[in-house]
Amino acid sequence: MRSAKKIECLPDQLIQEILSTSPVKSLIQSSCVSNAWRNLITDTSFINLHLNRSIQRNKFSLLLSNSDNIYSIHDPMSTTTTATTKWPFPYGHESHNYYDVVGSCNGLLLIIPNRGCLGIWNPSTGDFICIPSPCRSLKNYTVFLPLCDKMYGFGYGSNRSDYKIVSIDCGAAVEIRVFSMQSRSWKTIEGSNIDNVGFNTTLYTDSDGIFVNGAVHWLGSFFYTKIDKVKRVIAFDLGCEEFRKIPLPDHLKNSNEYSRLSIWGESICLFIKDCKERSSHIFVMKEYGVRDSWCKLCTIPEAPIPKAPKRNIPHAEYWSIVCFVDDHKILLQQKGLYNLFLYDTRSDKFVELELHKDIKNFFDEAYCFVCAYIPSLVPIK
Repeated sequence: MRSAKKIECLPDQLIQEILSTSPVKSLIQSSCVSNAWRNLITDTSFINLHLNRSIQRNKFSLLLSNSDNIYSIHDPMSTTTTATTKWPFPYGHESHNYYDVVGSCNGLLLIIPNRGCLGIWNPSTGDFICIPSPCRSLKNYTVFLPLCDKMYGFGYGSNRSDYKIVSIDCGAAVEIRVFSMQSRSWKTIEGSNIDNVGFNTTLYTDSDGIFVNGAVHWLGSFFYTKIDKVKRVIAFDLGCEEFRKIPLPDHLKNSNEYSRLSIWGESICLFIKDCKERSSHIFVMKEYGVRDSWCKLCTIPEAPIPKAPKRNIPHAEYWSIVCFVDDHKILLQQKGLYNLFLYDTRSDKFVELELHKDIKNFFDEAYCFVCAYIPSLVPIK
């Protein structure tokens, strides 16, 4: 208490500077120091300042979920013992077996259980709301989206405080719905430019929507004959609530290899496996919306794990990008075995992530989900 009083004697601007780089858990505890601190920490300007600095410093955590537990790994790149937090299941453990995170933005996670409604959760603060299911309208679009069930995206438009969920409900007809956090309601998007983007595209249902530059992006294949197809990136702008196409160069568009979208900094990137070379390539669109700005970032080879020379990393299709740690380090999840590896593009080396003893056997489960998020104070209003 004495040290807290000493800190309170510091200038307000200096206190704000110190607190804006503090972990969320410490800030929640600090809000009990005084009314002045509570008012500061819950102020929208401070919340945005703290969020922006966390993004700039790439202070991410990992969320791990299986059928029994949910953990967060804080500062996973730390060389010391990594701290973990075990979270209660947002919906209650009894009614659900596992969860998928189908969207992430500013520390808020859009989650869907194996049964039940969508939810928005801030694991850092514990805030959670259950999103009511949208009602199917009587009027449907007549365009057809084959081999696709339902796609989701999560982010915000021109108003950063109004987070939105976009749902693409596919079947014999396609319906686009948007849920606004401010209005707490769904609306069906009618009269959009859905036909103009060529929506006879098969979206990859195992690839979540990627939020970049105010829009949610999905990867799919456009069939211009019954056999021939090209890759296509479809974006839904959460501000104007319209679709647009993101251009791909021919060598990416015409590739038949396994591909997935991801985020590199504030840009979208494309992860493509190469069966012939038994490796995978990452391409980044350096300037948003500019076709010629796509360039190769790196090639990830198939390589032995240093700690287990006889054990080879699986073929590239078993990799998924968890996040980019910096401009030359990538955190990868090993699909099937679910292990986490840090790949250094400069040294061309893999290092298996050392996990805390509390989650030593976490990856033994048949189902395990891993995602990265930025811990934040962003409220769910």
